[in-house]
Amino acid sequence: MVEEAKALNIFRRTGFMFDVQNTRFILPDNDKIYEFLTQDIETYMQKFEVMATDNFKTKQVTKPKIGSIGSKSRKRLTKNRLQSNRIQSSRTKRHNEPIQTKKEIP
Repeated sequence: MVEEAKALNIFRRTGFMFDVQNTRFILPDNDKIYEFLTQDIETYMQKFEVMATDNFKTKQVTKPKIGSIGSKSRKRLTKNRLQSNRIQSSRTKRHNEPIQTKKEIP
């Protein structure tokens, strides 16, 4: 029982979750899958019997791509937009004013 608890702790530390419906362990996060295949697999090979199909062995591990990029400075962006609108509206007013011509000297 102690050996089983140690094995389950290794699975948990790696990030595996137990899928009750399909009675299997899964890694739900792409970063965790990448980390498992590039680093953690060594620990599993030392402690357990790890088997893989020939088809799986031909696969290459690639680093996960960034899924999305966000901005935390939403307030500052809104303020900049408002300022740029003011600038634009003041420029528009200047362009709508009548053009003053210089007096010609006789």
